[in-house]
Amino acid sequence: MEVIAFDPFVSEEVARELGVTLVDLEDLLPEADYVTLHTALLPATTGMVNAQSISQMKDGVILINAARGKLIDDAALAEALKSGKVKGAAIDVYQQEPPPPDNPLLELPNVIT
Repeated sequence: MEVIAFDPFVSEEVARELGVTLVDLEDLLPEADYVTLHTALLPATTGMVNAQSISQMKDGVILINAARGKLIDDAALAEALKSGKVKGAAIDVYQQEPPPPDNPLLELPNVIT
């Protein structure tokens, strides 16, 4: 597997030692078969996975969020999962914890929680 990553805090040297190629986020989204989130919740990262960023992703992408729930717009992800743009998602955290019963991600068969 070729691992590409967007991380503004990791140096090229460290990435190379880890066998990772650093790319800009705009280049990562259309290339990645799997997008995994492992970032802090900051003003710049809140809602970073939204309708616009999802539209830039490769069709059939798998999304994994092991970071913070507020990184993802749940409604936008639910629509992308229903349409098939996102093939599946593994969600460890939600915008609201615990997620309310009407969270659209809870009813979808292509979501692992």
